[in-house]
Amino acid sequence: MTRKIPTLEERKAQARRNSEAMIDDCEKRFLAGERIALMEAIYWCIEPRPLDDALPIPDWAAAAFKEAVWPVMSTYTIDSWDSVFGRPHPSRKLDQLRKRQLLEFEIFARVWRLRRQRPKPKDIFQIVADEFGISRPLCKKWFDELQQQIRSTGSPKKVAHLK
Repeated sequence: MTRKIPTLEERKAQARRNSEAMIDDCEKRFLAGERIALMEAIYWCIEPRPLDDALPIPDWAAAAFKEAVWPVMSTYTIDSWDSVFGRPHPSRKLDQLRKRQLLEFEIFARVWRLRRQRPKPKDIFQIVADEFGISRPLCKKWFDELQQQIRSTGSPKKVAHLK
């Protein structure tokens, strides 16, 4: 069975759909009170795109940005961007986020490589966890979360953990 290689136009369309899905997710999170999601949505609009042009900033994001920035720029009633957009990583340990950012794609690939081996090793997650110096439950969690993200959006959200 041969696998069809997507055309450039198909790849552009998929990249656009992936970014639009990320922006839709940001809108939901923003409406639920996660203010930093506004900045993420703008990022996904202006992210350098090798296959396509930038997306227009959605009306909801433009209006929310204008409303958030106005008190800082014109009335001088807010003195911190954290007050406007929220802390980027509230109550999270940045060293753990950095470690995840560095390792999760390697862990994901390693699990898949071991799954393709014949005979398949027993307890693949323990093997990978030992190789990367993390616990088995953390290895499985990172793998499962990245796999779910790829299945639901078609691509991993690389900036989700640390940008």
